[in-house]
Amino acid sequence: MSGRALVTGGTGFLGAHLATALEAAGHEVRVLDVHPPEDRGRREFIQADVRDGDAVHRAARGCTVVVDNAALVPVTRASAEEYRAVNVGGCRNTLAAAREAGAYLVHVSSSAIYGVPRELPVRPDSPLRPFEPYGASKAEAERAVDSERRSGLAVASLRPRTLLGEGRLGLFDVIFERIRAGRRVPVFGRGTNPLQLCHVDDFCAAVLRAVERRASGSYNIGAEAFGSVRSDLEGLIGHAGTGARVQPVPVWAIRAVLQPLDLIGRSPFSAWHWRSAPAPFYFDVSKAREELDWAPRYSNADTLVAAYEHHLAARTARGDSAHRRPLEGALARLLRG
Repeated sequence: MSGRALVTGGTGFLGAHLATALEAAGHEVRVLDVHPPEDRGRREFIQADVRDGDAVHRAARGCTVVVDNAALVPVTRASAEEYRAVNVGGCRNTLAAAREAGAYLVHVSSSAIYGVPRELPVRPDSPLRPFEPYGASKAEAERAVDSERRSGLAVASLRPRTLLGEGRLGLFDVIFERIRAGRRVPVFGRGTNPLQLCHVDDFCAAVLRAVERRASGSYNIGAEAFGSVRSDLEGLIGHAGTGARVQPVPVWAIRAVLQPLDLIGRSPFSAWHWRSAPAPFYFDVSKAREELDWAPRYSNADTLVAAYEHHLAARTARGDSAHRRPLEGALARLLRG
Protein backbone atom coordinates (compact mmCIF):
# COMPACT_ATOMS: atom_id res chain seq x y z
CA MET A 1 0.00 0.00 0.00
CA SER A 2 1.65 3.21 -1.18
CA GLY A 3 0.81 6.87 -0.62
CA ARG A 4 2.44 9.88 0.96
CA ALA A 5 4.51 9.20 4.09
CA LEU A 6 5.86 11.70 6.60
CA VAL A 7 9.06 10.90 8.49
CA THR A 8 9.86 13.20 11.41
CA GLY A 9 13.56 13.47 12.19
CA GLY A 10 13.94 12.41 8.58
CA THR A 11 17.44 13.74 7.85
CA GLY A 12 19.29 11.98 10.68
CA PHE A 13 20.91 8.56 10.67
CA LEU A 14 17.78 6.45 11.11
CA GLY A 15 15.36 8.93 9.56
CA ALA A 16 17.27 9.06 6.27
CA HIS A 17 17.30 5.26 6.08
CA LEU A 18 13.57 5.13 6.83
CA ALA A 19 12.81 7.71 4.14
CA THR A 20 14.84 5.76 1.57
CA ALA A 21 13.14 2.47 2.50
CA LEU A 22 9.66 4.00 2.23
CA GLU A 23 10.50 5.50 -1.17
CA ALA A 24 11.78 2.12 -2.38
CA ALA A 25 8.44 0.63 -1.27
CA GLY A 26 6.55 3.10 -3.47
CA HIS A 27 5.71 5.90 -1.04
CA GLU A 28 6.05 9.57 -1.80
CA VAL A 29 8.12 10.76 1.16
CA ARG A 30 8.04 14.05 3.02
CA VAL A 31 10.55 14.67 5.81
CA LEU A 32 10.42 17.08 8.73
CA ASP A 33 13.57 17.93 10.65
CA VAL A 34 15.40 20.83 12.26
CA HIS A 35 18.45 19.97 10.12
CA PRO A 36 18.39 20.22 6.32
CA PRO A 37 19.25 17.05 4.37
CA GLU A 38 22.75 16.61 2.98
CA ASP A 39 21.26 15.83 -0.43
CA ARG A 40 18.03 17.72 -1.03
CA GLY A 41 17.24 15.75 -4.19
CA ARG A 42 13.53 15.53 -5.05
CA ARG A 43 12.31 14.59 -1.58
CA GLU A 44 10.03 17.17 0.02
CA PHE A 45 11.67 18.72 3.07
CA ILE A 46 10.04 20.79 5.80
CA GLN A 47 12.42 22.49 8.21
CA ALA A 48 10.60 22.51 11.53
CA ASP A 49 10.75 21.28 15.11
CA VAL A 50 8.37 18.56 16.32
CA ARG A 51 7.68 20.76 19.33
CA ASP A 52 5.85 23.06 16.92
CA GLY A 53 2.46 21.38 16.82
CA ASP A 54 1.11 23.53 13.99
CA ALA A 55 4.09 22.68 11.79
CA VAL A 56 3.68 18.95 12.44
CA HIS A 57 -0.04 19.12 11.64
CA ARG A 58 0.69 20.91 8.36
CA ALA A 59 3.36 18.36 7.47
CA ALA A 60 1.02 15.41 8.10
CA ARG A 61 -1.79 16.70 5.88
CA GLY A 62 -2.37 14.44 2.92
CA CYS A 63 -0.25 11.65 4.40
CA THR A 64 -1.47 8.08 4.79
CA VAL A 65 1.55 7.06 6.91
CA VAL A 66 3.42 8.96 9.60
CA VAL A 67 6.67 7.72 11.14
CA ASP A 68 7.30 9.33 14.53
CA ASN A 69 11.08 9.18 14.55
CA ALA A 70 12.28 12.61 15.76
CA ALA A 71 14.01 12.42 19.15
CA LEU A 72 16.85 13.72 21.26
CA VAL A 73 19.22 10.79 21.92
CA PRO A 74 21.59 10.18 24.88
CA VAL A 75 24.75 11.54 23.24
CA THR A 76 23.10 14.96 22.89
CA ARG A 77 23.51 15.38 26.67
CA ALA A 78 20.20 17.26 26.81
CA SER A 79 18.49 18.18 30.07
CA ALA A 80 15.56 16.16 31.40
CA GLU A 81 13.27 19.03 30.39
CA GLU A 82 14.64 19.06 26.84
CA TYR A 83 14.30 15.29 26.48
CA ARG A 84 10.71 15.48 27.66
CA ALA A 85 9.85 18.45 25.44
CA VAL A 86 11.09 16.74 22.27
CA ASN A 87 10.59 13.04 22.96
CA VAL A 88 7.22 13.33 24.71
CA GLY A 89 5.84 16.65 23.48
CA GLY A 90 6.95 15.93 19.92
CA CYS A 91 5.43 12.46 20.08
CA ARG A 92 2.11 13.87 21.31
CA ASN A 93 2.10 16.44 18.49
CA THR A 94 2.81 13.73 15.93
CA LEU A 95 0.11 11.42 17.29
CA ALA A 96 -2.44 14.25 17.13
CA ALA A 97 -1.37 15.16 13.60
CA ALA A 98 -1.67 11.55 12.42
CA ARG A 99 -5.13 11.27 13.96
CA GLU A 100 -6.27 14.49 12.26
CA ALA A 101 -4.86 13.31 8.90
CA GLY A 102 -6.40 9.84 9.25
CA ALA A 103 -2.90 8.38 8.87
CA TYR A 104 -1.40 5.17 10.17
CA LEU A 105 1.48 5.81 12.58
CA VAL A 106 4.71 4.00 13.43
CA HIS A 107 6.39 5.18 16.60
CA VAL A 108 10.16 4.65 16.86
CA SER A 109 10.85 3.75 20.47
CA SER A 110 14.04 2.67 22.27
CA SER A 111 15.41 -0.22 24.32
CA ALA A 112 16.29 2.38 26.98
CA ILE A 113 12.69 2.17 28.18
CA TYR A 114 13.56 -1.18 29.80
CA GLY A 115 16.54 0.18 31.74
CA VAL A 116 18.91 -2.63 32.75
CA PRO A 117 16.79 -5.78 32.31
CA ARG A 118 16.30 -8.04 35.30
CA GLU A 119 14.98 -10.92 33.19
CA LEU A 120 16.12 -12.05 29.74
CA PRO A 121 15.17 -12.15 26.98
CA VAL A 122 13.29 -8.87 27.10
CA ARG A 123 9.75 -9.16 25.72
CA PRO A 124 7.41 -6.39 24.57
CA ASP A 125 5.42 -6.79 27.80
CA SER A 126 8.51 -6.67 30.05
CA PRO A 127 8.34 -3.91 32.70
CA LEU A 128 9.54 -0.46 31.71
CA ARG A 129 12.28 0.54 34.16
CA PRO A 130 14.23 3.49 32.69
CA PHE A 131 16.94 4.87 34.97
CA GLU A 132 17.99 8.07 33.17
CA PRO A 133 16.20 11.05 31.57
CA TYR A 134 16.34 9.87 27.95
CA GLY A 135 14.85 6.46 28.76
CA ALA A 136 12.24 8.06 31.02
CA SER A 137 11.15 10.39 28.21
CA LYS A 138 10.84 7.51 25.75
CA ALA A 139 8.85 5.47 28.29
CA GLU A 140 6.46 8.40 28.77
CA ALA A 141 6.10 8.65 24.99
CA GLU A 142 5.16 4.95 24.99
CA ARG A 143 2.38 5.71 27.45
CA ALA A 144 1.11 8.45 25.13
CA VAL A 145 1.14 5.92 22.27
CA ASP A 146 -0.78 3.39 24.39
CA SER A 147 -3.40 6.01 25.21
CA GLU A 148 -3.96 6.85 21.54
CA ARG A 149 -4.09 3.17 20.66
CA ARG A 150 -6.81 2.60 23.26
CA SER A 151 -8.71 5.50 21.68
CA GLY A 152 -8.72 3.73 18.33
CA LEU A 153 -5.64 5.02 16.51
CA ALA A 154 -3.66 2.24 14.83
CA VAL A 155 -0.08 2.64 16.07
CA ALA A 156 2.88 0.26 15.96
CA SER A 157 5.65 0.97 18.45
CA LEU A 158 8.96 -0.51 17.29
CA ARG A 159 11.72 -0.85 19.88
CA PRO A 160 15.17 -1.44 18.36
CA ARG A 161 18.28 -2.72 20.06
CA THR A 162 21.42 -0.69 19.38
CA LEU A 163 21.12 0.43 15.75
CA LEU A 164 24.09 0.24 13.44
CA GLY A 165 24.54 0.74 9.74
CA GLU A 166 25.74 3.07 7.03
CA GLY A 167 26.37 6.54 8.43
CA ARG A 168 26.25 5.68 12.13
CA LEU A 169 29.11 7.21 14.12
CA GLY A 170 28.98 8.26 17.78
CA LEU A 171 30.56 5.59 19.98
CA PHE A 172 31.20 3.32 16.99
CA ASP A 173 33.51 5.92 15.46
CA VAL A 174 35.83 5.41 18.46
CA ILE A 175 35.65 1.61 18.26
CA PHE A 176 36.20 1.47 14.50
CA GLU A 177 39.07 3.96 14.55
CA ARG A 178 40.91 1.98 17.24
CA ILE A 179 40.44 -1.25 15.30
CA ARG A 180 41.58 0.40 12.07
CA ALA A 181 44.73 1.65 13.80
CA GLY A 182 45.47 -1.72 15.44
CA ARG A 183 45.07 -0.36 18.97
CA ARG A 184 43.54 -1.92 22.05
CA VAL A 185 39.75 -1.63 22.16
CA PRO A 186 38.52 -1.08 25.74
CA VAL A 187 35.32 -2.82 26.82
CA PHE A 188 33.28 -2.45 29.98
CA GLY A 189 34.16 -5.30 32.34
CA ARG A 190 35.21 -8.60 30.84
CA GLY A 191 33.03 -8.18 27.78
CA THR A 192 31.44 -11.58 28.32
CA ASN A 193 27.92 -10.15 28.42
CA PRO A 194 25.74 -10.95 25.39
CA LEU A 195 24.66 -7.70 23.75
CA GLN A 196 22.30 -7.69 20.78
CA LEU A 197 22.59 -5.23 17.90
CA CYS A 198 20.13 -4.28 15.16
CA HIS A 199 21.10 -3.54 11.57
CA VAL A 200 19.32 -0.41 10.37
CA ASP A 201 18.11 -2.23 7.25
CA ASP A 202 16.43 -4.89 9.40
CA PHE A 203 14.72 -2.17 11.42
CA CYS A 204 13.51 -0.41 8.27
CA ALA A 205 12.18 -3.73 6.97
CA ALA A 206 10.19 -4.15 10.20
CA VAL A 207 8.73 -0.64 9.78
CA LEU A 208 7.63 -1.48 6.23
CA ARG A 209 6.03 -4.71 7.44
CA ALA A 210 4.13 -2.80 10.12
CA VAL A 211 2.95 -0.27 7.53
CA GLU A 212 1.81 -2.99 5.12
CA ARG A 213 -0.21 -4.72 7.83
CA ARG A 214 -1.36 -1.61 9.67
CA ALA A 215 -0.15 -3.44 12.76
CA SER A 216 -1.12 -2.02 16.13
CA GLY A 217 1.07 -3.13 19.02
CA SER A 218 4.57 -3.04 20.48
CA TYR A 219 7.43 -4.96 18.88
CA ASN A 220 11.05 -5.61 19.86
CA ILE A 221 13.46 -5.57 16.91
CA GLY A 222 17.02 -6.94 16.86
CA ALA A 223 19.41 -9.56 15.52
CA GLU A 224 18.70 -13.20 16.27
CA ALA A 225 22.33 -14.32 16.01
CA PHE A 226 24.63 -12.53 18.45
CA GLY A 227 27.44 -13.27 20.86
CA SER A 228 29.14 -11.50 23.71
CA VAL A 229 30.63 -8.04 23.37
CA ARG A 230 34.09 -9.56 23.37
CA SER A 231 33.42 -12.36 20.90
CA ASP A 232 31.67 -10.09 18.42
CA LEU A 233 34.46 -7.48 18.60
CA GLU A 234 37.13 -10.16 18.23
CA GLY A 235 35.29 -11.40 15.15
CA LEU A 236 35.39 -7.89 13.69
CA ILE A 237 39.09 -7.52 14.56
CA GLY A 238 39.75 -10.81 12.80
CA HIS A 239 37.95 -9.49 9.74
CA ALA A 240 39.90 -6.22 9.85
CA GLY A 241 43.23 -8.02 10.28
CA THR A 242 44.82 -5.04 12.02
CA GLY A 243 46.25 -6.63 15.15
CA ALA A 244 43.89 -4.71 17.45
CA ARG A 245 43.02 -6.40 20.73
CA VAL A 246 40.06 -6.27 23.09
CA GLN A 247 41.08 -4.74 26.41
CA PRO A 248 38.77 -5.48 29.36
CA VAL A 249 38.52 -2.59 31.84
CA PRO A 250 37.01 -3.09 35.32
CA VAL A 251 33.54 -1.59 35.56
CA TRP A 252 34.44 0.20 38.80
CA ALA A 253 37.36 1.94 37.07
CA ILE A 254 35.22 3.09 34.15
CA ARG A 255 32.53 4.42 36.44
CA ALA A 256 35.11 6.15 38.63
CA VAL A 257 36.20 8.15 35.59
CA LEU A 258 32.96 8.61 33.69
CA GLN A 259 30.52 9.35 36.48
CA PRO A 260 32.31 12.48 37.75
CA LEU A 261 32.85 13.68 34.17
CA ASP A 262 29.18 13.06 33.46
CA LEU A 263 28.15 15.16 36.46
CA ILE A 264 30.08 18.17 35.14
CA GLY A 265 29.03 17.62 31.54
CA ARG A 266 32.47 16.65 30.23
CA SER A 267 31.92 12.98 29.39
CA PRO A 268 31.16 11.92 25.80
CA PHE A 269 29.08 9.13 27.34
CA SER A 270 25.88 9.32 29.34
CA ALA A 271 24.62 7.20 32.25
CA TRP A 272 22.81 5.08 29.67
CA HIS A 273 26.16 3.99 28.20
CA TRP A 274 28.16 3.28 31.33
CA ARG A 275 25.36 1.63 33.28
CA SER A 276 23.88 -0.52 30.51
CA ALA A 277 27.04 -1.50 28.58
CA PRO A 278 28.37 -4.08 31.10
CA ALA A 279 24.98 -5.83 31.39
CA PRO A 280 23.58 -8.59 29.17
CA PHE A 281 20.76 -7.22 27.04
CA TYR A 282 18.84 -8.97 24.30
CA PHE A 283 15.29 -9.11 22.97
CA ASP A 284 12.83 -11.83 22.19
CA VAL A 285 11.74 -10.87 18.65
CA SER A 286 9.14 -13.63 18.21
CA LYS A 287 6.15 -11.26 18.32
CA ALA A 288 7.54 -9.29 15.37
CA ARG A 289 8.16 -12.55 13.53
CA GLU A 290 4.61 -13.76 14.10
CA GLU A 291 2.57 -10.57 13.70
CA LEU A 292 4.67 -8.68 11.15
CA ASP A 293 6.00 -11.69 9.21
CA TRP A 294 9.42 -10.14 9.69
CA ALA A 295 12.80 -11.77 10.25
CA PRO A 296 16.25 -10.17 10.62
CA ARG A 297 18.70 -10.75 7.80
CA TYR A 298 21.80 -9.67 9.73
CA SER A 299 23.63 -11.17 12.68
CA ASN A 300 25.69 -9.05 15.06
CA ALA A 301 28.81 -10.15 13.17
CA ASP A 302 27.33 -9.19 9.78
CA THR A 303 26.17 -5.84 11.16
CA LEU A 304 29.57 -4.92 12.60
CA VAL A 305 31.48 -5.91 9.46
CA ALA A 306 29.14 -3.98 7.16
CA ALA A 307 29.29 -0.86 9.36
CA TYR A 308 33.08 -1.06 9.69
CA GLU A 309 33.62 -1.41 5.95
CA HIS A 310 31.39 1.59 5.28
CA HIS A 311 33.28 3.54 7.94
CA LEU A 312 36.56 2.87 6.13
CA ALA A 313 35.06 3.96 2.82
CA ALA A 314 33.49 7.17 4.14
CA ARG A 315 35.68 8.32 7.04
CA THR A 316 35.30 12.00 6.16
CA ALA A 317 31.49 11.90 5.92
CA ARG A 318 29.69 13.74 8.70
CA GLY A 319 26.15 14.89 9.38
CA ASP A 320 24.24 17.23 11.66
CA SER A 321 22.37 14.61 13.70
CA ALA A 322 23.88 13.19 16.88
CA HIS A 323 24.26 9.64 15.55
CA ARG A 324 25.99 10.88 12.37
CA ARG A 325 28.69 12.83 14.21
CA PRO A 326 31.79 11.45 15.95
CA LEU A 327 31.85 11.79 19.73
CA GLU A 328 33.17 15.15 20.81
CA GLY A 329 35.38 16.32 23.67
CA ALA A 330 38.89 15.69 25.01
CA LEU A 331 38.12 12.19 26.33
CA ALA A 332 36.61 11.13 23.00
CA ARG A 333 39.67 12.40 21.13
CA LEU A 334 41.94 10.54 23.57
CA LEU A 335 39.99 7.31 23.15
CA ARG A 336 39.91 7.65 19.37
CA GLY A 337 43.69 7.98 19.34
